[in-house]
Amino acid sequence: MNPLLWSFVLLSLAVVFIALEVFLPSGGMLAFLACCSMIAAIVVGFMHGFRPGMTVTLATLVVLPLSVGLALKIWPKTPIGKRMVCVPPEGDEQVLPVAQLKQRETLVGCIGTATTKMLPSGEVEIAGEIFDAVTAGMAVEPGQVVEVIDVRANRIVVKPTSRQLSPNDDPLEQPLEDFGFDSIQGV
Repeated sequence: MNPLLWSFVLLSLAVVFIALEVFLPSGGMLAFLACCSMIAAIVVGFMHGFRPGMTVTLATLVVLPLSVGLALKIWPKTPIGKRMVCVPPEGDEQVLPVAQLKQRETLVGCIGTATTKMLPSGEVEIAGEIFDAVTAGMAVEPGQVVEVIDVRANRIVVKPTSRQLSPNDDPLEQPLEDFGFDSIQGV
């Protein structure tokens, strides 16, 4: 077999090893074999002569970035890539705009009622408005009184409470003591 042909077979084998490294996590073993195959292709090319050696070297310098670039483009779509690459949230998981997030942050300390069973997520009604919410680790039955303890991204975090819900429970009109503040003195 022609040594120049062997060089291109070894170069093709290197591309296969790079592709396999993307789909089969080998701890770098397949990438090491790809590098060895590329070096062997260049050595075999130079054993045949200077011009074939330079041809294989230039082909390697073109094939290596193209195959690595293609592998990096495909990798986030693989099962392992999906676990390792942070994918932007879609739909319901998207972060709210700052104005809406600040509005929801005013709900911390407010009292509402669960409108659905929360295991751990569901809906709560606060001041006549329905919100998606999650519990702080416990089950909440429909109709149970809950208190907002935190706001994370687009979710309101609630916990069951023994406080009573008044008919006019408006988060903007609740006394400061309900939010954990003492009354403002000197104002």
